[in-house]
Amino acid sequence: MRILILLIYLLIATAPRAQEVWTPAYVDSVTYQYYVNGDWEKVIETGKRAVRQGIDFKYLQQRIGYAYYQKADFFKSMHHYQKALTFDPTDQGSLSYLYFAGLETGNATFSRFYAGMFSAENKKAFHQSAIRPASGVDFEYNYQWNNEINRSDPNYQRIGLNTDLGYSFSVYQSVSRFRQDTNTTDTNNSYLSNILQNDYYLQLSKRFSANFGMDVGYHYVHTKFHTQVVDSTLNEVTQTLDTLSYHGNRWFASLHYRWNRFLFGISSSSLSLEYNHTLQTGLNMGIALPGSRAIYLNNSVYLMKDDYDSWLVSKHSIGLLLGKKFWFEGFKTFGNLNNFVDGMYLLNSFDPTLSKMGLSLYWYATPHFTVFSNYTLETKENTYLNQNYQQNSLSGGIIWKL
Repeated sequence: MRILILLIYLLIATAPRAQEVWTPAYVDSVTYQYYVNGDWEKVIETGKRAVRQGIDFKYLQQRIGYAYYQKADFFKSMHHYQKALTFDPTDQGSLSYLYFAGLETGNATFSRFYAGMFSAENKKAFHQSAIRPASGVDFEYNYQWNNEINRSDPNYQRIGLNTDLGYSFSVYQSVSRFRQDTNTTDTNNSYLSNILQNDYYLQLSKRFSANFGMDVGYHYVHTKFHTQVVDSTLNEVTQTLDTLSYHGNRWFASLHYRWNRFLFGISSSSLSLEYNHTLQTGLNMGIALPGSRAIYLNNSVYLMKDDYDSWLVSKHSIGLLLGKKFWFEGFKTFGNLNNFVDGMYLLNSFDPTLSKMGLSLYWYATPHFTVFSNYTLETKENTYLNQNYQQNSLSGGIIWKL
């Protein structure tokens, strides 16, 4: 009997307390104390339990977001700070941490979008302005080498400029130059050609929300062939042929949407050369794996169609952030890459590229200065000898954010 009375007493005594625990005031008090003590696991655990019970408010989402930020899980931090903004779209604390989380995940356009919602004081403190004529400059040099006796080692140089015309609108431009020499022979003569290609690349980027954006642009290509005829017997130049000049125009557009850790995209481009026309349509999906370690997987598939044939190209990559200073990425591309466009790079060299794989390393020396390098191994087709060969490629460059 005494045991029964004791049980009834305990039920009566604890029932009001259990009801009291899960009020907004109680959740606010407890999560604030965990926040002050730096007990991030309890902030997250208590906050999620409260939300499941229908208790939700701005400071709760901010504390969960900050706890994930301290654990370096920036994607989950973004998710909760974005929820905090639904209670107060102008809250400067939430906007600031969304800005920081974007930078931590390498998503500068995401950060710029939220910087546009800063107060005047915060814009000044973070050195943000809507118009920035030169918000970034980059330079790249590439040297390639092979063992083909009738193909020289190519080289490539590129310089680019980014201009911000608003917090969600930017323009990127670059110019580049490619050079290579080739040698073909017939019974009596050798034909020594110097190939020079100049490119101009223009991309307009518009972000409609923090997670949804569009890119459109234009890519101009001008290729020249300077050819001399060498008499195989006399071993001297007997004729200089008229310079052959080819022009190419490419128009492109893409849509991309990021849903927390997932990235989805579609793209299309139309390349018109004087000797061919190529359509390229692509689907892209990427994911940042859960946890504090920044590991990214990205997969793309493209349908290629020219005046003569259609085929598929796929590209797969994995990226890893080592500490906070180094970004490492490996990739492999499958399929015939003749006239394939990989970002801003048009693969239309004299010998078609059949496959490529490579490794890239980025060193974030300072918040404004990045050094990068890349090694790529390509399988190429020698169109003159009708045989394949391997070509090595080594690139290096800098990115300077102003």
